[in-house]
Amino acid sequence: MTHRATLADLDKVVRLGVAFHAASPHNVDPVDMDEWRAFAGRLIESGGVFVSDGGMIGGAICPMYFNPAVIYAYELFWYAPDGSGRALNKAFREWAKEAGAVGIQWTALHDDNLPRVDAIYRRSGAYPTEVAYRERF
Repeated sequence: MTHRATLADLDKVVRLGVAFHAASPHNVDPVDMDEWRAFAGRLIESGGVFVSDGGMIGGAICPMYFNPAVIYAYELFWYAPDGSGRALNKAFREWAKEAGAVGIQWTALHDDNLPRVDAIYRRSGAYPTEVAYRERF
């Protein structure tokens, strides 16, 4: 069952976020549990976070910096090892539309799942707009 997260779901979101981080290319940096918990709580209260039995998706509404009248939803994390990815995507998409977004800026980790995630996004009509690179010192 997928539903919009409340603070009652905060422990689940924190736990899933830690698992997502561990499985991602971001795992070279440690999780600050207090800061992650605080961020997740703020996002639940002011953004769009949805949970399933064992998955989550979350993001925020933000204007484009080139034109503040154009509003997008920015997906910040989507982790669904329980197979609930499609339902979470649908819930996030509906929330974004209701919030007045003209679209969604999706993310994809650069890992072994990238071709599959790319295909999912392209089937929905999304297209690549940017690639991020990280440099560590």
